[in-house]
Amino acid sequence: MTAVAGKEILLSREPENATPFTRKLEEVKANVHCIGLIEFQDCFSYTHLLNTPLHSVDWLFFTSMNGVRFFFDQVKNDAQMMEFLTTIQIAAVGPKTKAAVKDYGFEVDFIPSVYDADHLADEFLQKFEPNHIVIVKGNLSRNILDNYFKTMQVPYTPLIVYETKVAEGKKVQLDELTKNYQLDALVFTSPSNIDAWLKMSSKSTSYLNLPCFCIGETTEKKARESGFSTIIKPERYTLEELANSVIAYYERSI
Repeated sequence: MTAVAGKEILLSREPENATPFTRKLEEVKANVHCIGLIEFQDCFSYTHLLNTPLHSVDWLFFTSMNGVRFFFDQVKNDAQMMEFLTTIQIAAVGPKTKAAVKDYGFEVDFIPSVYDADHLADEFLQKFEPNHIVIVKGNLSRNILDNYFKTMQVPYTPLIVYETKVAEGKKVQLDELTKNYQLDALVFTSPSNIDAWLKMSSKSTSYLNLPCFCIGETTEKKARESGFSTIIKPERYTLEELANSVIAYYERSI
């Protein structure tokens, strides 16, 4: 038996999007409960994109898989736009986002060594001199890229293609979970998930002393601001490494 065996762990993601995490934890006999605490809604203004000076755009930035999906689902039937996209370069925040772009038939020309917006912006400008960047993002995305490019006087256009909302319909499922199980750890994949947990969980404050695992710096910061006392963040921001950090935490606790 491993130290994590039998632990009841909540992951703030839908089961179908959690396989790399759940597979590793189930191999060591942990019990993972997957609940998507947030949901996404299309808000892509195609007019906004067409108003962008496309003749000057040479880079398209994607900071999430959701951004990829909402963007391409809108433009994939526009032959002229798809042709235009073959003439520019694409940057992605990490390998999962890169793979999502590839699913639509495009290659990614740059990803950072650390999968977050800070490293994406800094490492990108060390290597390239862009003419004009379009940043594809959600309404709650942090403005790290925007602020960085503005400071460096790099022309850019933010393009909001989706909205993030609390999945209110999951409250009953969440209440049932916390009623029937004594959770041992919480795992969050975004700051929005922490906000949703605090809003929907009727006993959220009673869990602030549980180990809180976060996939990146922004989520870690949100957890700290929210009052969690034990916060763990993997070095690489992937679901696989998030799972490894959970296993390592309990092995160290033996």
